[in-house]
Amino acid sequence: MLIIYNTILMKKLFFTFALTFMAFIANAQSNSNGDMNNDGEKNITDVIILVDQILNGAGSKAYLTCPDDHHPHMIDLGLPSGTKWACCNVGASKPTTYGGYYAWGETKEKSIYDQSTYTLFDLGEDIAGTEYDVAHVKWGGSWVLPSEEQEFELENNCTYKWTTMNGVKGGKFTGENGGSIFLPAAGRRDDSGLNDAGSIGYYWLSNQPDWGAPVLASSFSFESGVMGSATGYCSDGQSVRPVSSAQSFDPNGDMNNDGEKNITDVILLVDEILNGSGSQSDSTCPDYHHPHMIDLGLPSGTKWACCNVGADKPEAFGGHYAWGETSEKPTYGWDTYIHSDGSPESCHDIGSDISGTEYDVAHVKWGGSWVMPSKMLMDELINHCTQELAYMNGVAGRKFTGKNGASIFMPAAEAGIATGNTYDLNMTGYYWSSTLDTDFAGWAFYLEFYANDINTNYIGNICSGLSVRPVSK
Repeated sequence: MLIIYNTILMKKLFFTFALTFMAFIANAQSNSNGDMNNDGEKNITDVIILVDQILNGAGSKAYLTCPDDHHPHMIDLGLPSGTKWACCNVGASKPTTYGGYYAWGETKEKSIYDQSTYTLFDLGEDIAGTEYDVAHVKWGGSWVLPSEEQEFELENNCTYKWTTMNGVKGGKFTGENGGSIFLPAAGRRDDSGLNDAGSIGYYWLSNQPDWGAPVLASSFSFESGVMGSATGYCSDGQSVRPVSSAQSFDPNGDMNNDGEKNITDVILLVDEILNGSGSQSDSTCPDYHHPHMIDLGLPSGTKWACCNVGADKPEAFGGHYAWGETSEKPTYGWDTYIHSDGSPESCHDIGSDISGTEYDVAHVKWGGSWVMPSKMLMDELINHCTQELAYMNGVAGRKFTGKNGASIFMPAAEAGIATGNTYDLNMTGYYWSSTLDTDFAGWAFYLEFYANDINTNYIGNICSGLSVRPVSK
């Protein structure tokens, strides 16, 4: 959720930043993320631009489906107008949660929904973006109530299916680009209490109809096999699913790549400017602010990270991730792999190379230019670096040294296999590439090393949990 900050507070924040930057001027050669004006450096100007985007509602990154559990997300349904729909309702913590019930033009829930508790009239023909728009008031940024025109566009450019998600009944809308949203059938509240929950969904629009009494407002409803425009009494409590008309999202400034820009990104940008983390490549780690880009002098110019995804230092194992998944889990096997229906033959098509996509754990977790290495880049690492068994702070692993003298250490982390077990602790390293083996269902290439051997031609079940070492090009 985009966060809107008090102007006075932000002015104080600007003043604090200004004092800090007068004492420290950073002109490091940097990657593009955080270089808001694309002038090749990161400084106070970039911080000011980022804060301005936050205050003025710079949109969130759009996805086809939710990439993680940090709701809400903007979902791109490929609509002609470019309108993005939210993944969940106002007041909901996830897509299947009903969320709040709001009378039209009101921004708070209440215990009784009838004409005696409703006092708002003559709010205008369209309340989108006003103080009476609960979506805009609660979420800020570019989020607003959808209009009749936007609901009509949704209805005519998406397929509608009555379905059940995680035990909750509702409507699924799927765009021609494959993007989809689920709206739970939350029912509505009126003078008789909660009605139709689990059987009908009622959702407010921002307009009042041209016809009818001022006690009515536009909405849309859906149930099994049927959906369309409707009207409702303004005093009724209905669900709200926000939309955003932000035509594009510049991921530059989304420092933690979570699909939004807020104070966390400002702090990360300031930290990067002050500490230089990620702003330039080094031959070894210059400090303890991992990760760093390590320049091994490779022909492609690729820089390797100093540590694994999920690790806080080079010798730490970090996380284990199934290929294409971005979270760890207790067991690894086909029965827990989210990109298949329980077998190698039923794997979903998420691409033959997931580098830089929503399925790339390095890019999702670290953002910026960080991605999973392809098999080709792993081959380049082996062919243009010397390798040797090494120990770092008592941890066994493999040291790769480039012709320029720079080096990285990859710990021999244990790997979760299809049965959910682990093996070869402190003896063998297993690292996913981003490259799928298209000749065999459910297999992808990985780098494997032993004490005296290393190879990237091995393939493993993509449901297995292996380490990930990011690269940046």
